[in-house]
Amino acid sequence: MHLTHSERTALRNASTEGIGAVEQIVRQIQQSNPRAFHTAATLSGRTFHDEPGDSVPCQGFVHAADATETARARIGRQVSA
Repeated sequence: MHLTHSERTALRNASTEGIGAVEQIVRQIQQSNPRAFHTAATLSGRTFHDEPGDSVPCQGFVHAADATETARARIGRQVSA
């Protein structure tokens, strides 16, 4: 689940041309190297430092976005993708 050296270089080069160029390279990489990107299945097993958005599946997180809700209460939540 890694980008190759040439893929990283292409992304770096595209970054100087703007978001449109980056998005185009990302689409190309997604087609040629789909395992370099997370899926709902791989994300659902991850624990994040900061609470991800509601649409991101995860095993848990350390810091909740809502200050009134402790992260401990939310660890282990499951979000369907």
